[in-house]
Amino acid sequence: WGFMRGDIEGNLRPGDPITRAEFVTIVNRSFGYDSMGGHPFDDVNVRDWYNDDVDISYTEGYISGTSEHTFSPGDSITREEAAVILARNLMLQPAVGENTSFSDSRELDEWSRGYVATAARYQLLTGYDDGTFRPDAVATLAELVAVLCRTLETDVPAASDGAWYAPYW
Repeated sequence: WGFMRGDIEGNLRPGDPITRAEFVTIVNRSFGYDSMGGHPFDDVNVRDWYNDDVDISYTEGYISGTSEHTFSPGDSITREEAAVILARNLMLQPAVGENTSFSDSRELDEWSRGYVATAARYQLLTGYDDGTFRPDAVATLAELVAVLCRTLETDVPAASDGAWYAPYW
């Protein structure tokens, strides 16, 4: 689909962690976003390779940064952060009430609980075999691309048939 590019040597490194800047770049390419309107992040310089993609993701409204004025572009993205970004892009409404989707749901931050619960309800995320989601674990490129590919191929209402199953998500 053209939304993935390797490093300078052409390697994708699927088992490596993915940064926040890399992830929003992939999301923007995947969903065809290109509108820019500016961003408030002091840690994203206009000369950085990811500046436009951070701007696009902020303008599209699916990211808000790690604080009011920081994006933390070089930080590895967590499974929790990635799940919220994907849920926002699908315009899913966060569930209300306690999240019982995973045995470690209480480890989720308040801002992510509803989104993770909704994404799990639609089987976008299934977690690990032991019933955990591991929200603070660093997401790998392979994990994120697998979920993203299924996201782009399937309508959310059809998810009840298991079409969005992704091992370890």
